[in-house]
Amino acid sequence: MRPYLKNLLVTVATLIPCLSATFCPAQDAARHLHAGLLGCTGGIENQASLLSPSAIGQIFSEPARGTPLPAVAPRQSFILRYGNLSFDDYDLDHGYGSIPFFGLATTKSMSEQFSWRFAGDIATGTHWREIDLLLCSMKTSLLFHPNLSDQEAPVFRPYLGLGFELNYILQSYLSGEPGDFGLGLERVNSTDWGFGGHFLMGAEFVIDRFSLGLELGWSAVEISGSDDDPGGVSLLLNLGFLF
Repeated sequence: MRPYLKNLLVTVATLIPCLSATFCPAQDAARHLHAGLLGCTGGIENQASLLSPSAIGQIFSEPARGTPLPAVAPRQSFILRYGNLSFDDYDLDHGYGSIPFFGLATTKSMSEQFSWRFAGDIATGTHWREIDLLLCSMKTSLLFHPNLSDQEAPVFRPYLGLGFELNYILQSYLSGEPGDFGLGLERVNSTDWGFGGHFLMGAEFVIDRFSLGLELGWSAVEISGSDDDPGGVSLLLNLGFLF
């Protein structure tokens, strides 16, 4: 066979696989040759990448089973609260003792370590002198929780918090000299406003879209024109719905 004919056959044999090759996307490069060529060039200057089935599996495969879940909760949560309050003030503690309270709260994540919470609580109690108490608290808190991203479900999330609160205090009692059938008595309402700060610490277990937590808090509240302090130590349960 003549030399020029041999060269022509070699050239045709080389061009056939090149012309029949197709393009496929790979990572962030513009376009790459088909993986059958075992090598390709992309839009990255002075670089080349090798596209193989093992590389494709690493890029597009799903997370392996047993991968730890992230500890960062969804961006917002709605919380049901129920607890018990013990007054630091001696007169209030001696008169009312520990009183139950319940409330609602919402929490919004600011970052992986910080979140903001707003809560509203209502507490009721009765003095041994038959004085009824209604205590309404509005609280805003900044929470710090460490990032424990290597945990598997359920996720354990401890936290610390600082904040401010505004309290509305209503005390209602009967006053006057009782006559026949209780006539002569009238109900008197005494209202006050208090403002103060609080510190809290707690922990919660996050399972899917729900959380269950235990929290211990301490607050100090000042009432204008009074020495009473309706703040104290509180212990409560939190049931959260995350979204």
